[in-house]
Amino acid sequence: MISTRTACALLLALTGCRAASRHASTTPLSADDGPILEGVVSDANGKPVENATITLYGGFATRWKVAEATTGPDGRYRFAPVQAGSMTQDERGGWDYYVGIQLEHPELVSTDRCNWWDVQIPADKTGYLRRDFHMIPGGTLQARLLDHTGAPMPG
Repeated sequence: MISTRTACALLLALTGCRAASRHASTTPLSADDGPILEGVVSDANGKPVENATITLYGGFATRWKVAEATTGPDGRYRFAPVQAGSMTQDERGGWDYYVGIQLEHPELVSTDRCNWWDVQIPADKTGYLRRDFHMIPGGTLQARLLDHTGAPMPG
């Protein structure tokens, strides 16, 4: 026969285990599961852009690099699974990965004049987001570094 004290302790422990399992979706999914983020980077004429770098970042106020992909000749990129490390609860009570996306190319810039976007992707096996980007030629900046007298700086 167990004491009332032991029974209460056991009940609390079991309730805690059940509550923990109910919130298990707050942890990232395994490498075999999870949401997908993919898309195509194209130029103003709709042609695929090669060598565009798409970087994913986790975090909210402080961001850290999570993954990176470079487009091939077809302009495609794919992250499968997305495991950003930052999660938010949506209005349905489900969990979403909150991901920062950065797009870079040596000669082109995004047509919307941004290089950073925040997106949310459902954090489950069926989560999917397609995000295409369109790029145009970027400008160039040429400068000379001068000292306080107006003379060119060495180097």
